[in-house]
Amino acid sequence: MVLIEIVLVYIIYLFIVLAGTYYVTMFNSKNVFTKEEIKNVFPYIFLFVGRVNEIYPITVFFAVLIVSSFIGIVIPMIFKHWIANSSLLFIILFFALPVIKNQMEKSQVAEPEKYSDALANLLIKFTEVIILGFGAGLGTALLYNWRALSDIHSVFFLVNIVIISIFIGNIINILIKE
Repeated sequence: MVLIEIVLVYIIYLFIVLAGTYYVTMFNSKNVFTKEEIKNVFPYIFLFVGRVNEIYPITVFFAVLIVSSFIGIVIPMIFKHWIANSSLLFIILFFALPVIKNQMEKSQVAEPEKYSDALANLLIKFTEVIILGFGAGLGTALLYNWRALSDIHSVFFLVNIVIISIFIGNIINILIKE
């Protein structure tokens, strides 16, 4: 039952972040809006899904997203320390992973013979997906820990979920514009 709750929270959280990203992008791009633009967020979501489908093989995308989301969910569920239940790990990943990607691109192997080379190539290609999945998983775990388990104080939760959502929105914009 807990797994179903977490999956539902994950899907709803990702939808809310996608919708929020749409509205922030729309409000930043122009001053006058039609009624249809304001109430119809689904074309933006389909644009996101279409861009992801163009950039990545869809099965590998979902595999990487699920694994990174699982890691993002498990860390706050296992460790009750405030660092594990904050946006700090996500912020570190958000800024460190692109730097690691740039360093790995310099020594990228075209035909990997070792698992480490294949893993490095996967990291290079799916950096944004890993960040998106980890952030969505961490946000989901924070939501669950805050409401269902009452492990997190409300103000601490609010600050961290807003930070994570803003950074996830940034990653979504990067994926759409890539």
